[in-house]
Amino acid sequence: MSARDAGLLDVAALSASKAADLIGKSRQAVSRGLHLEEDYFNLGDVQRLHSAVVAKRPELKERIADYIRENYKALEKYVGGTPVDIDLQTAIATASSAWLFTADYMNLSVREPHLHQAIVDIIKNRNIEFTAFVNGEVDKERFRRAAAENAPTPKKNDRIFVYDKCNFINAMPTMLLFNPRTPTAFMMGVNDWYKMNQIEIRRILDGLYDELQNTHANKPTAVA
Repeated sequence: MSARDAGLLDVAALSASKAADLIGKSRQAVSRGLHLEEDYFNLGDVQRLHSAVVAKRPELKERIADYIRENYKALEKYVGGTPVDIDLQTAIATASSAWLFTADYMNLSVREPHLHQAIVDIIKNRNIEFTAFVNGEVDKERFRRAAAENAPTPKKNDRIFVYDKCNFINAMPTMLLFNPRTPTAFMMGVNDWYKMNQIEIRRILDGLYDELQNTHANKPTAVA
C-alpha cells in the first residue's frame, strides 16, 4: 500500500473494505489495488471518501481536510469549498437515487461545464440510481453519450424519460433531486448550484408525481 493511501485511510478512520463501499467499488478490487506500491485511490475516490466521511463523522472534517490539502493539491479548492459545494458533493457521495430535471440538457452540458460536473459525478457513482427527465430526443442522446463517456460500464438501473415539447418540463428549473422520498435538492442558478430549502422543495414536489403520470413521456430508455 502506498504511503498516501495508508495515510488517507488512517485520517478517515476507514478500513479498506469500508472505503470500497463508500466509493462504490468491489472490496476485492480495492484490496488488490491497495496491495500495490503506487497510489490506488484516484482524485474522484478521494473526493467521495471525503464527502462520505464528513457526512457521517463531522468531527473528522478538519483532520481529513488538512490531509487532503497537504497530499492532493488538485483538491485544495474542493475541501475549502462553499457550504453548497460540500452539501452537493455529500449528497452525491451518500444518496441512493437522484433525479435530474432539465429542459435544455445541451445548454447545460456545453455552456455550463463546471455545473455539468455534478451530473458527471453522479453518473460515475455506482451506488446511485440515476433518472433523467429531459426534453426531446437530442437531449436524450447527449445524455446517453455523457453516460457512455464517464461510465464505460453503465449502471443497469439508470434511465431516461424523454418529454417532447412538454410544458411541464419547460416550466421546471434545472434541478437535481436526491433521495426523492426524503429529498435534498439543488437548483441551477447563475454560475453555481443553489441548495433549495424544504419549503421550496415541497412547493415543486407538490403535484409532481401526478404531473409526471399525466404528462405524455416516451417509454423510459435505459442508459446502458
